[in-house]
Amino acid sequence: MASQSFNIPRTRILIVVLTTLLYFLSMNISISIVVRYSRELGINISNTSIIWAVTFLVSAIFRPISGHYGDRVSSFLMMSIGSAFLMLANVVYMFSRDFTSLLLGRFLNGIASAMFVAPSIAAATLIVSEDLVGRSLSYRSATVSLGALVGPVIGGYLVDYVSYSVAFALSAALSALNAIVCALLYTRSDITAQLQRSSDRGSWKDAMNLIVILFTATSLIGGLSFFTFRSLLQSHYRDLGYPSSLYGILMACFAAITMILRLTSHRIIGSNLRRLFLISATCYFIVGLGSIVLSRTYMYPWAFIPVAFYGLGFGLLVPAVQSIISMSTMKNVRNRAMTVYAMGYDIGGFVGGIVLGHVAQTFGYSFSYAIIGLLLMINPILVLMSINRVLNK
Repeated sequence: MASQSFNIPRTRILIVVLTTLLYFLSMNISISIVVRYSRELGINISNTSIIWAVTFLVSAIFRPISGHYGDRVSSFLMMSIGSAFLMLANVVYMFSRDFTSLLLGRFLNGIASAMFVAPSIAAATLIVSEDLVGRSLSYRSATVSLGALVGPVIGGYLVDYVSYSVAFALSAALSALNAIVCALLYTRSDITAQLQRSSDRGSWKDAMNLIVILFTATSLIGGLSFFTFRSLLQSHYRDLGYPSSLYGILMACFAAITMILRLTSHRIIGSNLRRLFLISATCYFIVGLGSIVLSRTYMYPWAFIPVAFYGLGFGLLVPAVQSIISMSTMKNVRNRAMTVYAMGYDIGGFVGGIVLGHVAQTFGYSFSYAIIGLLLMINPILVLMSINRVLNK
């Protein structure tokens, strides 16, 4: 009976939701406070940006490993390993007192991201039948938003009213639990068989078609904007003297908007590739506009305006792009295709974190926000220019 229950589509989607929630709740608790913690330790903006950005470089380096073994062995094995590394990262954060120890924690965080994120996206597409892929991705994306909604609020309030150590300890406990859950799922033959189907074929070349390459390029700028937005605003609010919980509330607002959109995104975005391209281009434009607005309205409570733009844009952007990649690749290379796409975010987050952190220290935060917005305007142009060429191939 237990084995049969795992074959029910609703149960399979619930598996994706549970593992995704545990990981992203843990991750959002820690990343919503780690930049502020670095600044509290007396580390300057540029070095804090290096601490923040190293995760994305490490993640980009290790992602091919998770993509390869996710396709060859199991997505859930990679997800378990990723959760274990996130636990280790949080333990290191708990005892960090200087630049080097925080850098080590972020290094481990990068391995965690590499091992978990792309395989979890692939699992959402592989664990259900093709007609339910859109719904599975939508619910997974909504769960990511739920983690981003609750995590920063929990982290912020624990820092304000208890301590950084308790916040990091809670994050470590959640990721440890997820490592166990994913490991147990990996041991289930019915789940593993579903993920391994046709895994003996396909190559990296099969995973890197024109559509994957296009959205990897756009995700590079998207990652630069999203991760830099999260780190710079966190540092900015600390320098303005705002409590940690205030940043958490802003991120919760962002996450709430994305979650609402993603819960219904499978109905909104549909399965027509041309429509998905147009939605993606529109979303990139909205996010870019949000960054430009942020450069003028970063003070609380006006910051809710650009945060709403970010929520509207990223709310539909992520499931739309993931659906495009899923529809344009074979099942047996989907871990690798999602890995390539995610590497764009990693590289963007790494470059943006360092470069724009330096820009913020030299020219001010507002100037960095404006640059992010202008760079993002490249993405809708790329997507719109590529529609006919890519879809007619």
